[in-house]
Amino acid sequence: MIEPLLPKKKKTCPTKWNNREILDGILYQLKNGCNWCDLP
Repeated sequence: MIEPLLPKKKKTCPTKWNNREILDGILYQLKNGCNWCDLP
């Protein structure tokens, strides 16, 4: 649903996380109210 709105991946160094994992982490934090350092 939101993935088409995210910027396209550039051909540079590989990142540690992809956009989907970052978005999932943000949504998890908002839903559960946990500390950022406690994210899986």
